[in-house]
Amino acid sequence: MNDEVILSVRNLKIHFDTEEGEVKAIENVNYDLRKNETLGIVGETGSGKSVSAYAVMGLIPQPPGRILGGEIIFKEKDLLKVKKDEMRKIRGNEIAMIFQEPMTSLNPVFTIEEQMLDILRAHGFSKKDARLKSIEALEKVKMPDPKLVLKKYPHELSGGMRQRVMIAMALSCEPSLLIADEPTTALDVTVQAQILKLLKRMQEEYNMSVLLITHDLGVVAQNCDSIAVMYAGNIVEYGSAEQIFERGMHPYTKGLLKAIPPLEEKTEKLNVIPGVVPNLIYPPQGCRFHPRCGRATRGKCDVEIPTLEEIKDDPGHKLACFNPYGG
Repeated sequence: MNDEVILSVRNLKIHFDTEEGEVKAIENVNYDLRKNETLGIVGETGSGKSVSAYAVMGLIPQPPGRILGGEIIFKEKDLLKVKKDEMRKIRGNEIAMIFQEPMTSLNPVFTIEEQMLDILRAHGFSKKDARLKSIEALEKVKMPDPKLVLKKYPHELSGGMRQRVMIAMALSCEPSLLIADEPTTALDVTVQAQILKLLKRMQEEYNMSVLLITHDLGVVAQNCDSIAVMYAGNIVEYGSAEQIFERGMHPYTKGLLKAIPPLEEKTEKLNVIPGVVPNLIYPPQGCRFHPRCGRATRGKCDVEIPTLEEIKDDPGHKLACFNPYGG
């Protein structure tokens, strides 16, 4: 990993208009992703992890979505300002994405070959070269008998095989940034390990940067260089994997870490974070975590919004909290 920043998200703010009201999904999100780095964005369901990733891909439907502010700088271009035609060229060619449930991402009425060829031909490959590239991509993800797989429909493949197809499709144009949105959620544990190992190997082979969206801290610990902890549309803590796991200071980060069951001893009761993620149509005033936080102070946490700032004696470690642990 080097210090060259390939993706920089600055002050990103995204709301959605619904029949119930305006969902304030993303508020003032900031992070950097460096070349060859894996950044994990972690948090509960509904925290805004996937929305921030879709914004990078230019996949926020507008309407009902509204990008109210910020920048997404990729290789010195603000993706929020590029034209649709240029974004189509970037998407798939330079930035690729794999999703958590490949069965909903693959078209059930087309063969794997038809779908892979469509992507490659859209990026300038001839039909013959696209087929050769498809076979090569499937071989790289260790797919048994790629030629036979190309003739199959998605429902004829197992979950792990479908995810390998999705990875092969995403990497077929050799992107410099891969976004993986909960790539192992729908898979059993042994297949999860295989897919994560495959992603790591592909990253090294292609010198890619990876944005890994997950709620699984075990996945983050094994695969990520840096971590952004997200809660209710805000990044509440950000730093290297070592800083977050060994010196995490935000009460939410601490709560997530304590909720991991210990391996070395039996436990009668699992630790949980009380309460639920707030309704983002009516988010709490002040810090959005304060209704669930045991360290919140009245008149401060329930009124003022903490900003993400670097911790004085720990370069690169950033925190948005008035009453952190160890602070």
